[in-house]
Amino acid sequence: MKNLKYKSADYNEQLLELISQRLPDMLWVKDLEGRYIFANESICDNLLMAEDTQEPLGKQDIFFALREREKFKENPQWHTFGEICYNSDEIVINTNTALRFEEYGHVKGKMLYLDVHKAPYYNESGEIIGTIGTGRDITEQHLIKSELERSVAQLDRTQRIAKVGSWEVDLSTTQTVWSDNNYKIYGVRKEEYKPSFEGLMNFLSPADQENARNAVAEAIESKEVQELSYTITKPDGTQAHLLVRGEVVLDEEGTPISIVGSTLDMTDSIMMQKKLEGQQQLLQFQATHDALTALPNRLLFLDRLEQSMRLAKRSKEKLAILFLDIDHFKEVNDSLGHEVGDALLIEITHRMKLLMRSSDTIARLGGDEFAIVLENFTNIEQIVNIVKKGMEVVHKPFILNQNEVYVGLSVGIAFYPEDGMDSATLLKNADAAMYQAKDDGRNTYRFYNKEMTNKAFQHISIEKELRKALKNEEFEVYYQPQVNSLNSKITGMEALVRWNHPTRGLVFPDDFIPIAEKTNLIVELDRQVMKQAMQQFSLWYSMGLNPGTLSLNLAIKQIESSDFFDVLDSYVDETKCVMSQIAFEVTESQIMVDVLKSIEVLDKIRSFGIEISVDDFGTGYSSLSYLKQLPINKVKIDRSFVKDIPNDSDDMVLTKTIIGLAKNLNLDVIAEGVETKEQLEYLQNNGCNDIQGYYFSKPQKAEYITHLLKEGFSV
Repeated sequence: MKNLKYKSADYNEQLLELISQRLPDMLWVKDLEGRYIFANESICDNLLMAEDTQEPLGKQDIFFALREREKFKENPQWHTFGEICYNSDEIVINTNTALRFEEYGHVKGKMLYLDVHKAPYYNESGEIIGTIGTGRDITEQHLIKSELERSVAQLDRTQRIAKVGSWEVDLSTTQTVWSDNNYKIYGVRKEEYKPSFEGLMNFLSPADQENARNAVAEAIESKEVQELSYTITKPDGTQAHLLVRGEVVLDEEGTPISIVGSTLDMTDSIMMQKKLEGQQQLLQFQATHDALTALPNRLLFLDRLEQSMRLAKRSKEKLAILFLDIDHFKEVNDSLGHEVGDALLIEITHRMKLLMRSSDTIARLGGDEFAIVLENFTNIEQIVNIVKKGMEVVHKPFILNQNEVYVGLSVGIAFYPEDGMDSATLLKNADAAMYQAKDDGRNTYRFYNKEMTNKAFQHISIEKELRKALKNEEFEVYYQPQVNSLNSKITGMEALVRWNHPTRGLVFPDDFIPIAEKTNLIVELDRQVMKQAMQQFSLWYSMGLNPGTLSLNLAIKQIESSDFFDVLDSYVDETKCVMSQIAFEVTESQIMVDVLKSIEVLDKIRSFGIEISVDDFGTGYSSLSYLKQLPINKVKIDRSFVKDIPNDSDDMVLTKTIIGLAKNLNLDVIAEGVETKEQLEYLQNNGCNDIQGYYFSKPQKAEYITHLLKEGFSV
């Protein structure tokens, strides 16, 4: 809760006007985080062990529990009360309902039981800002109740002594006598109602009437205590749950002369029990289900998967597990907000459930990941049909908060028993298959196979080696010249990383960059390349050479780093590299993850005098409509459009279109991957003269580039 002033004199004064510090019951008020806003003397003295009523303000129960245990380290159960109370606060807040709980825990090494009433606490605007509660020590009552449940004989004795309600029936005259409290239990006035056994029958249902008559007959015959529970309807229409116990009184000759007994009103206890059972069911549901979609969570899913696997093993049948991941969910969440993201997950859940059979289990594992167990299928085509239908319904547009949202579905499929004999392995392998679907372009499905396992182990191995390589600085920057094809002059260099592996030799980026991106190691790797390249460019310029502009590839995770600009400033100071000699290349697909955020960050980069190029242009999605808004200097035509020129007419048209679009927007344009004279001539004829590719030079070590710059570049 923002701007909450726990020690506001006005606030405490208002509370003290309402609540007496002298009440024996514990009284308190907490905020939404469970921190005390008010605590009376009783809770401070008997539960928190606080010095005064001011000390709890701003603190949670766990603070006092830990402090008390610190004093008695040899007894870990010395004070545990504060660790179990917060869940009930959450239930009151989530349900916006006043509730009653029985809470318990160790206080000073002994169990303490409280009868707790909690209610939402509102501000003047009617918003919930916390909870207010009262607690009464019911430890003694709880112990009595436990004893009653342990021993029927002890329960009988305790009820007779307690005289909750007493009665007697004369067997010869049927005259009936009730105690005052018995009248209250049945909801009748003593002066208006004459008790009798037959009159008692009017309170009971026909089934209970028969049970009552049988109980009387059994008591007379067996001369043993009889017990009967029934529900009565009082004259005011309310119901009460009663426990009636009776035994026969014998005369000196052993002849039954009367029946005496007690009546215990169990209504409050039964209602509390039902409420506790309801709360336990709610807590159990919350523990095993996803709070947003109400689907089974990972815990319950694995349990059901184990059950399905046992059943499949007995029946010698297969089962399939589908691992689902929502494509582009992060973009939706980041650009439209978490409320829209949550609404999207709920809608996807609704659509997917419509496809499921009653025997199928669908669960949300977390984030945008779902899993499905499919049983009773006869062939793989059935599985594929379900998957395709799922992809179709998810691919249809979602209208959320007046936004039209499009997403896709990547699905991994694993089978029991071929792909795993236990639930953890089966789920892991389906997950691996899903990632393969992601790698293969998204919005598709893949079946698990052993090759995926080998690939996963290879990724783990490379990740481990990458971390070591970053620590040992095993990466070297190569430089590929960017050339003005009209005069064959070098206009710049793109810095490209190579890994000098101690045993495998030179490792190229395609073998480790994707793993670095997935594991966030790309940030540190980018920074090593950036610093090394900036040092080299400063050296070349200090030697009187002109390498042109340094083009650095910039991962989106690097841009998102909070310290990116601080690191950039420090590298410029350390290497003496001039910012106007630097250009950052950002891929089109990375920019399109969050266009508005990209524009904001790229604007700041431009303010430093650094050029910005859109790399791999034409391979992303929906970017043409945003291109004119982006603060960029140059468009880089992706090698995939260049490599088939002049044999692919579609690529030629696309390349020509990109060049024309860039020129119309007053942007420079450069083509990468140029390897042949025919490709060069086509690009020149259509207005693209800046070239990068093997036609002029492959990426080279700094020493070789130094030689080129000294001797003069020639094709």
